[in-house]
Amino acid sequence: KYLEKLAQEIKADNLHDVMRANEAIHLLKYCQLMVKAVIERKGVRGFYRVSDYSQADSELRSKYIALFQESGKPKVSYEPMG
Repeated sequence: KYLEKLAQEIKADNLHDVMRANEAIHLLKYCQLMVKAVIERKGVRGFYRVSDYSQADSELRSKYIALFQESGKPKVSYEPMG
């Protein structure tokens, strides 16, 4: 929330600064979605294991996590692979 508040206060004096500010805001949103994806994953995924979930969920292993934003809020969907 702190970074989101700071992002709302960004000011730019020229077009180059506008571009950089826009890039920073998009990177913040991207990072928020990536963190949400990591939190949503349960069990073993690829080369790492989430310590809170010692048993792999076989149903989730055949799906991937789709991240998107709806009305500015991050949303998660589990989609079948293949």
